Amino acid sequence: MRGGLAQSPQNYCHTTNTRFLPSGTGYIGSFTALAILEADYKVVIVDNLYNSSEEVLNRIELICGKRPEYYSLDITDEKALDKVFEEHPDIDNVIHFAALKVSSNMSREGRQYGI
Repeated sequence: MRGGLAQSPQNYCHTTNTRFLPSGTGYIGSFTALAILEADYKVVIVDNLYNSSEEVLNRIELICGKRPEYYSLDITDEKALDKVFEEHPDIDNVIHFAALKVSSNMSREGRQYGI
């Protein structure tokens, strides 16, 4: 094609197919991890398991036959996160699910919410 794109956009981008999912063991994160693994991408999860369980990783593996790489840490620990990215320079996308979600807890546990 003259004067335009002769190739599809993926030919212009280099991806390593590794997705980073903070809080990937939660309800939405785990279903997303499962879908990503089934699409033949690599998944790296970090989660402090505040509102989930490491058993989720076993269930993901049971369903799709692949186990995401997992680090038990809090995303507010910058040094630990830096280490994850150093160990996985192939991470090219982040899908961020980490959050505290129950607003009724904010008045009782404000420090966790930055209040």
